[in-house]
Amino acid sequence: MASQLKRLGLNKSFGGFVTKWEHFSAVLGLTAKFSIFMPAGASNDARVHCLYFLSGLTCNEDNFIQKAGATREANAQHLAIVCPDTSPRGAGVPTEDDNWDFGTGAGFYVDATTDGWKKNYKMYSYVTKELPALIEENFPVTNRKSVFGHSMGGHGALSLYLKNPGLYQSPLRPSHQFVIQRIVLGERKLFPDISAMMKLIGRNGIHHNSLAVLQDKEMKF
Repeated sequence: MASQLKRLGLNKSFGGFVTKWEHFSAVLGLTAKFSIFMPAGASNDARVHCLYFLSGLTCNEDNFIQKAGATREANAQHLAIVCPDTSPRGAGVPTEDDNWDFGTGAGFYVDATTDGWKKNYKMYSYVTKELPALIEENFPVTNRKSVFGHSMGGHGALSLYLKNPGLYQSPLRPSHQFVIQRIVLGERKLFPDISAMMKLIGRNGIHHNSLAVLQDKEMKF
């Protein structure tokens, strides 16, 4: 195991193991954490495919891996699950803790472009480049991966998939995002209307059956 990785926790989970790690991220310029589930039997001689789960607002690398129960099915299907954090931590941007829906715990899996934010808030580059390279170097996984997420992470999963043809096998967005569209994407104009992204689906040859989307308008996040 590479010396740059420091293990913070180890727990059994449905036949496999969940471990939590921290490392210095050259992309973020800060220490970053992630959790990973490895199914039983995974080894350098029996590498497994990998799912990246992107959590929603105010979450971190622990929420999904601890609460969802997905590791049972992942073990049965011989899949690894990687859960990154939702933002850099400790960047010191003056307003990063002012709102629950933007900043710490809410990095939206994009690279910032404005002064004060762009030095550390580079979750897009971290999740699409640095983290997968780290995982594939240090864990018995293949380079075949998919991305999925909830709420803010669902938006992130679709964005990453659409912007990187061939990088991911498929995206999964298991939560309707009308609340985020209205509160964050709409009123505060932080991002273009999410409908613009949805219009790309199909136009770029993406088949509808490659997406699994629950359209329950009563779903809360």
